[in-house]
Amino acid sequence: MPNILYIIEIAVALGLIIFVHELGHFLAAKRFGIPVPRFAIGFGPPIFRWKRGGTEYSLRCIPLGGFVELAGEHPEADGADDPRAMWRRPPWQRAVVFSAGVVMNVGLALVLFIVAPMLGIRAAPPIFGGVVPGSPAQEADIRPGDRMVSINDASIQSFEDIVAAVHLRNAGTEFRLVLSRGVEGSGEILHLGRGERFT
Repeated sequence: MPNILYIIEIAVALGLIIFVHELGHFLAAKRFGIPVPRFAIGFGPPIFRWKRGGTEYSLRCIPLGGFVELAGEHPEADGADDPRAMWRRPPWQRAVVFSAGVVMNVGLALVLFIVAPMLGIRAAPPIFGGVVPGSPAQEADIRPGDRMVSINDASIQSFEDIVAAVHLRNAGTEFRLVLSRGVEGSGEILHLGRGERFT
C-alpha cells in the first residue's frame, strides 16, 4: 500500500509541475492574442475534453507530459495564415511565450519553498532497518530498530541529518554515536565509538 501511495504522490506532483509549465505558455499566448487551439495534460487518448473560448482542453490517460498547441508557431504550421499567428508576433513576444513555462515553474518552486515549512515536511526517522553483515555497523553491535540519537554530539532527527554528519568525512574518521534501543522513550541509551572507528 505505501508503494501505491508513493506512486500516486509522484504522479500528482509531476502533473502539477506539467500543468503549471503549460499554463505559463497558455497564459502568455492568450495575453498577446495568439490563438491556442489545444491545451492538454498528459499524452495518449483523452479521458475527457471540453471546448471553451476557441481552445480544446483535455486530460489524457498517460500523465507524463502535456502540451499547448499555438496557432502558427512557424510559417509552415497550421494557422500560419492567421494574422494573430505566433510566428507573426514580435520577437520579444515570442520569447515571452516560450520562456513563460520555465518562469511559472520557478514561481511554483518559490511558493512551495515558502509553504512547505509551514505545512511541515515529512522526514524519514533515523531508525536502522537493516545492518549489512560484516560492516562496521554490525561490528559496533548496531541492530535493526536502533534509533540514532547523535553523531559526534550533533543531534540527529532524520536520515538526512546522518548524511550531513558523515558524507564529507574522510575514510577512517572516528564517530561518537549515541543510539536508542527499544521502545522509544523507554529504551536503553548506547554510547558507541569512543576509541573505535566507523567508516
